[in-house]
Amino acid sequence: MDKELKSFKGQLQDEVIVCWFRRHWLMIFPRVALFISLIGLSLALFGLFFIHPERFQSTQFSVTLVIIMIAVHYLIHRTFFSLSQFFFKRTFISNYRVVMEDRSLFFINEQVSIDLDKIQDIHVQQNGLLESFLHFGRLVIVLSAANEEIHIENVPRPHHQFKMLHQVKKSFWQFYHRGANPISEHKNGGMDGTRTRDLLRDRQAL
Repeated sequence: MDKELKSFKGQLQDEVIVCWFRRHWLMIFPRVALFISLIGLSLALFGLFFIHPERFQSTQFSVTLVIIMIAVHYLIHRTFFSLSQFFFKRTFISNYRVVMEDRSLFFINEQVSIDLDKIQDIHVQQNGLLESFLHFGRLVIVLSAANEEIHIENVPRPHHQFKMLHQVKKSFWQFYHRGANPISEHKNGGMDGTRTRDLLRDRQAL
């Protein structure tokens, strides 16, 4: 994402966000279309009540209409919560780790983090013409333990996110090989220095 975001819940003292993203906009497009359609249907039903009030004299018609209205409003609320979850579901790449955050307005509050020293390899996958044309795909993170894979689906501009993650991982290991563990010593400065600022400048230039 181009918009600057400086913090997230559970962020470490000297942790810096290099980049972050939500899922690709195509994932929310059907929900937006459904939400607009349901709002339109609800307005049409209200309009029918005021334009042809005589039709509501039929008990069967009135009961049917009430059931439809209840169902429509239930679906509107469900769709609204789904839309809000889209905006709260984010992935952060920092100078210490990858953080996957999944939240909703009330019911969901989950966060999974992967320390950079646990990442063995990173891959980008784009399958099909649609993913290539609309510039989204998935990041596959291979962990050091038992070659376990974590898939981050529907990533916008996956090659850009891959590049940023690869660069921050490379900087992490350069710091590590100088004799310090950036994660365990984050309170003493960690990677929050010149290299991280260089990554932030590279992000803005892309």
